[in-house]
Amino acid sequence: LEERLLNQAARELLLAQSSDWAFIMSRETVVPYAVKRTKEHLLRFHEFATMLRERNIDEEWLREVEAKDNLFPQLDYRVYLSNPAAAPANERTSAKHASHKARSDSRSR
Repeated sequence: LEERLLNQAARELLLAQSSDWAFIMSRETVVPYAVKRTKEHLLRFHEFATMLRERNIDEEWLREVEAKDNLFPQLDYRVYLSNPAAAPANERTSAKHASHKARSDSRSR
């Protein structure tokens, strides 16, 4: 459950950072919508962080958000670890594999 939450939190950051929102705001077209969507993703990220910190995950809400915004369904939050050695032992191999796969995928484009 925590892994799902962390993966969705990573998606929310990616969605908040989407260049579409910044482009819309800079071109002054449907700015309120772009601002709303950016804030929505950031608020979700912060809510997920709170759930994780408090060890109180609302699985139903997580499921709803996953269904609504499931960009990059194979996203693994571990690719963001600056020090994979800091991850629990059983996660280190997955992080290394995910990071290597992400680099390989980007080179093949």
